[in-house]
Amino acid sequence: MLSLHRFLFTFLAISPLAACHRSFETTVLHQFTSPSWAENLAVCDNGDILFTMISPSASLYRIANPQSSNPTTTLVHTFPDVESLLGIAELKPNFFVVVGTNASGVVAIPGTGILWSVDFSVSSSSPLITEITALPQVSYPNGMTALPENDSAVLLADSTLGCVWRIDIHTKAVDIAVQLPQMEPPSTASTPIGINGVHATQDPFGSTVLYWSNSFETTIYSINIDGCTGAMLSGQQEPRIRARAEDGYLFIDDFAIDSKGGIWAAANFNNTVLYASVKSHILRPVVGSENSLLMAGYTSCCFGRRSGTDNVLYVTNSGAEVYPVNGTLTMGANVVAINV
Repeated sequence: MLSLHRFLFTFLAISPLAACHRSFETTVLHQFTSPSWAENLAVCDNGDILFTMISPSASLYRIANPQSSNPTTTLVHTFPDVESLLGIAELKPNFFVVVGTNASGVVAIPGTGILWSVDFSVSSSSPLITEITALPQVSYPNGMTALPENDSAVLLADSTLGCVWRIDIHTKAVDIAVQLPQMEPPSTASTPIGINGVHATQDPFGSTVLYWSNSFETTIYSINIDGCTGAMLSGQQEPRIRARAEDGYLFIDDFAIDSKGGIWAAANFNNTVLYASVKSHILRPVVGSENSLLMAGYTSCCFGRRSGTDNVLYVTNSGAEVYPVNGTLTMGANVVAINV
């Protein structure tokens, strides 16, 4: 791993697919050597960042004081019995759940998933880590989200089976909360990945909405769900298409929703972050470029939570391990902050 370095630069959306040109101040918070893959992240209530690693090991890292001039990155834990760490969700302040799995290439090995809790309430520097349950039912565990009205359960995307599992962390019950055709891998997918990122949130009217990305459809959908159980509400129509990438984009990984309802999506294979306003519903490039090595392979994004950071988008990168820049070039994974 490279020692922590931090620098500022202005990044212009110069992808040949770009429909607009905007510049953003961007900070590299941490840089790994190659090969490596940072997969998902969560922002703590104190502003620190937790992020998961697919490679070189199933590890969880923490970046303390990311908005300072000298942020520090530390290894929280490397998880046993799995090769990769993927989704992360915060159930209550300082209490997180993570999921890991074994894989063959970029595809998870069915039935090898394991769920753990990471409790920082006991110690910010030495959290209590507990295995919750193995997941033999799950084929490809991926994105994960908490339920707004239930701090005892998580919703977990299964990219291959095309469903969302509900897992009770106390009873260890595992069952399907939602399963829809729009969550399945499309027939054109080069690997069996459908649903990827998932986020459950409450809208201004108090309804709980589940958003998810279907990676190879390059589309983000939503449905209303029960805020406690995660189940679809009865009598609901087809899922809504909340955003879809314009032509030329190959893969949507995870995404974030801003305070105005706009969607920011990590377009892994195109080395870009895409944005769709509430009115447009079309995901267009705003950060990155096809030939970017500096931030190659965007995988997930999340907004800051502390005062003054709601316009800071934190992003993880895979180093273009799956889809090399110009067909041959990769880099080490990194975590960046983008002032949007």
